[in-house]
Amino acid sequence: MLKKKEMHFVASSVITGLVCLLSFQNTKLENPVVDNPELPISKQSYLKINLADVILLKRFPGSLIVDIRPNSAYQLNHIPGAVNITLEQLNTPSSQLLQRLKSSPNIIIYAQTHIQSDEIDRFIDRLEHCNLKNIKVYLQGYNEWRMCGLQLEETVNE
Repeated sequence: MLKKKEMHFVASSVITGLVCLLSFQNTKLENPVVDNPELPISKQSYLKINLADVILLKRFPGSLIVDIRPNSAYQLNHIPGAVNITLEQLNTPSSQLLQRLKSSPNIIIYAQTHIQSDEIDRFIDRLEHCNLKNIKVYLQGYNEWRMCGLQLEETVNE
């Protein structure tokens, strides 16, 4: 089993490789997640994605990373660039929130970990109720991101 430092090195090496690969491309960045029959898709209309997909999709213009954890956890730290949207906010969404969600080519949602799949399913049901179909789920979520030693961002209240 890999030690924490070894896992960090492996994750850093993979990410560095991906970043180098992307930086040498002269073509316009296209959506890296396409319909792939080999990727596991649930009975619902969302796509399960992994860490590498999240890293690539973060670079895709307009991608929206949504942290569905409680606001207190989000403020402590979260994936850089993520916004915090709770299930309660989706129950009566503002027109501004709906417009932001509808204009995003990729809505990437994550929770603490895949154990919160019931919460994720309820969140996705609400998104689908709002006729949003461009949903991707990072099931390993915050815990995997943190364990790989990737950068986290905290919300500073003024």
